[in-house]
Amino acid sequence: MEKNSILRFLLIMAMMMLAMQIFLRLTGLGPAAPEDPNQPDHEPVTEALAQPIVIGDHEEQIIALGSYDPAQKQKYIAYFSNQGASLERLELVERSDNGAMKFSVIEFKHGYLGFLGATDHGNPPGARVRVVADGTPAALAKTKDGQTGLQFADIITGINGTTISNSSELHSILEQTHPGDQVELQIVRNDDTESVLTFFTTLGERPLEIIDPDPDKMPRREAPHSLLTSIIQIDETAAQANQVELESVASLRSSVWNYSITDQGPAQISFTIAVPLPSSTEDPSGSDGDLEITKTFRFADPTGPMPYHLDMELEFSNLSANRHSIVFRQDGPNNIVNETWWTSTAKKRDVKWKINDEEDDARGSDIFAKAKDEPEDPFESMLSPSEKGEQFYQYIVSDAQFFAVGFSTATAADQAPLKSMVLKEARTCPAESSPIVLDNNTEAAKLPNTSFFLHSRHLTLEPRQSHQQTFQVFAGPKQVELLSKYGMEGLIEYGWFRTIATLLGGILNFFFGVFGNYGIAIILLTVLIRLCLHPLSRKQVRGAQMMGFLKPQMQRLTEKYKDNPQQKTLKTQELFAKYGYNPLSGCLPVFLQMPIFFGLYRSIMVNSELRGESLIPGLQWCANLAGPDMLIYWGETSAIFINRGGFLGPYLNLLPIVTITLFILQQKIYAPPATDDTQKMAQRMMKFMMLFMGVMFFRVASGLCIYFIASSTWGLLERKLLPKVNDPEAYLEALAEKQKAKKKKPGFMQRMAQLADEQQRQKASGSDNQRRKQLDSLKGNRRRRR
Repeated sequence: MEKNSILRFLLIMAMMMLAMQIFLRLTGLGPAAPEDPNQPDHEPVTEALAQPIVIGDHEEQIIALGSYDPAQKQKYIAYFSNQGASLERLELVERSDNGAMKFSVIEFKHGYLGFLGATDHGNPPGARVRVVADGTPAALAKTKDGQTGLQFADIITGINGTTISNSSELHSILEQTHPGDQVELQIVRNDDTESVLTFFTTLGERPLEIIDPDPDKMPRREAPHSLLTSIIQIDETAAQANQVELESVASLRSSVWNYSITDQGPAQISFTIAVPLPSSTEDPSGSDGDLEITKTFRFADPTGPMPYHLDMELEFSNLSANRHSIVFRQDGPNNIVNETWWTSTAKKRDVKWKINDEEDDARGSDIFAKAKDEPEDPFESMLSPSEKGEQFYQYIVSDAQFFAVGFSTATAADQAPLKSMVLKEARTCPAESSPIVLDNNTEAAKLPNTSFFLHSRHLTLEPRQSHQQTFQVFAGPKQVELLSKYGMEGLIEYGWFRTIATLLGGILNFFFGVFGNYGIAIILLTVLIRLCLHPLSRKQVRGAQMMGFLKPQMQRLTEKYKDNPQQKTLKTQELFAKYGYNPLSGCLPVFLQMPIFFGLYRSIMVNSELRGESLIPGLQWCANLAGPDMLIYWGETSAIFINRGGFLGPYLNLLPIVTITLFILQQKIYAPPATDDTQKMAQRMMKFMMLFMGVMFFRVASGLCIYFIASSTWGLLERKLLPKVNDPEAYLEALAEKQKAKKKKPGFMQRMAQLADEQQRQKASGSDNQRRKQLDSLKGNRRRRR
C-alpha cells in the first residue's frame, strides 16, 4: 500500500510540473533559459566600416522639430542630428482633452524641463545646453528683467541653489522634482562668468520618449541614431556583405550635413550633402562631379485621419555629365521604447513585416542569437528561400509591447498607396554590439535592441537628373483602429485564443465607455463571466461539499479494502453512483475558464488603452493597469530577486499578494477533505504551487490581478451563499432515492471497474480449474502405478 501511495504521489507531482511548464510556455512567464557555457561569446557585427571619409568640419548639432505647447496640437517633438541627417530622439507630446499628456511615462514621473541634449562643460563647470525645443519649460523660462528662454550653448551651473558641475548632476536633481514644481536655474551665457543669469520656470509633465537613446535606469550604450542612410553601391563598385556603406566614397552616416527648417505649413526639416562621384570603376580616386542627396523629414497633419507618422523623402541628384547607378541602404529606427520589458506581461523588441500580403516576424532574442552564432553573417533576410528578387514590402516595423516604429505604405483612401518599398533586400539586425545586461543577473535582464535595414533597387541616374523616394515612418501606439488605417492590424498578437481575446476586449471597452474606469470595467467583465459559468461553478461547490458528506463512508471502504485496491476502487465508484456524484465535474469550470483566462491575459497584454489607466484616479499606486501596481519602489539593488531582471522586480506589488491569498483561501474552502495520505500530500503540494505561482505572478499586470481578485471573491461568496445542508445523512438519502428513480446506467469509470473485477474473478476461477486438473492428473498417475 505504501509503495502504491508513493507512486501515485510521484505521478501527481509529474502531472503538476507538466501543467506548470505548459502554463509558463503559454503565458511567457518564468526566467530565461541559462546561457550555454560552450557557446563561443562572439559579439554581433553591426558595422565593418573602420575609417569613414567624412565631409564637413563643423560641430554636430541637434535640431528640435515640433512643439510642447498644447496650443500647437503637435503629436511629436523630434530631435534630429545633422551628423548623418538622423533622428536621435522622438517624444510623444499629444494631449488629452483635459490637457494632460496622452502618453506620459509610466515610471520616473519627475518634472520635465525639456530634453536639452546636455553635455559636460569644464570651464566653467556645468551642463552645456545643445538644444531647446519650442514650448518646453526650458524655452519658457524667464529672468526677472524679462529675458526669455534658455539658448543653445548656455551652461547650467546651478539649480535651486545647488551647484551643477556636469550633466549627470543636472539629471539627478531633476529626478527628485515633480511636475508643477518651480525651479530656479543659474545660467552662464556667452562664457560671461561675471554675470550669471537666473531663470525661473515651472516644470511640466514628462512625455513618453518613443525613441530614446538613454532609457531610464539602464546602462548607456553607444548605438547608432535612427533612420541613417548610406550608399552601398555606385555603378559596379559595391560594399562588402557586412559593411554599412562604401569605403571609397564619403560617409553619409558620419559626415555633417547642411540643414534648413521650413516654418510654414507642416513642420519640416531638410538636410543636404554633396558626395563626389568616382570618374570610373578603374579610377575611383578621380571625380566625375557630385551626387547630391537631400533628406527631408515632414510631420503628418496632426488633425488628419493618419496623424502618427513622419514623411521621409530622399532625393538623389546626379550633378555629373555621365550616367550612374546607385543602391542605397536605409536604416530603420533604433532604441524604441520598451518600458515594461521587466514585467511578466512584457515582450522584447521584435521586428515584424508584411511582404505581398504575407505577415512574418523575427523575435528580438532570435535576432541576437543569429548574430552570436554566426558572427560572419549576422543579418537575417526577411525573405523566405522561395522568394527572390525585388519584393513589395507593405510594412516593416520594430515592435514593442504597446508601441511600434517603422516604415509603412498604406495611405488615406483618396490617395494611391506608396510604392517606395519595392526593395532589393531587407534584413533584421542587432542595433548594438551586445544586449544590455544588469549586474548579477546576466541572462534574465537582457534587453535586446534590435532593428532592421533596407537595400533599394538599382537606381539609374541620368546626367543632371534626380530620383525621389518617400518613406512613411510610422511611430505610434498599437491601437486597433489606428493600425487598421496604416494596414498593420497584424502587429497585435492575440495568441491562440484570438476570438475570445477580441470579444473580451470589446466587452471591456464597452464597460469602460459606460463607466469611464478600466478597473470597474474589468470587475464587471469578471462578474459577467462568472454569471455565465454560475451553474457549473455552483455544481463544483456542491461537489466539494459532497466529498465532505461521503468522507465517513469512504474511510470505511479504505479500511475494509486496504489490501484490495481494485475492489476499493469499484466500491468507491458504486458509492459515487449511488448518490449521482461525479468527482470530475468540478474540473469542468476550470477547463472552461482556461481559454477565458488566456484570452483575457492576451487582451490585457496587448491593449494599449490600459496603459497608464489608474485603478483609483488620483493615486500614484496602481496607476497602470497594463503593468504591476508598484506600491513601493525598492530600487535598483544588486540582489538577484530585487532588480529589473529578477523574479520580484524593483517594486513591492500589493495586488499579486492579495490574489495569491485569495487563491489559497479558495483552495482551502473548495478542496474536498482528504481521505488518505496521498490526497493530503497532493493538497500540501498544491499550496506550495500556489506560493510558487505567487512569485511568478508578482510582476503580472494589475488588470489581470483585478480579474483574479474579483473572480475569487465571487467564488467565495458563491460558497457562502449556497444553502447550508444541516442534515447531511438526510440529504444523501434523498439523493440516493432520486438516483434510484432515474435508473441510471453505471458510469464509464464504474463500468471499467466492474469489467476489471470480472476479469479478476475469471482469472481466479481459471486458476482453480487448472489446479483441479493437476490434482486429477496426479490421481490418475497413482492408479496406473498400482
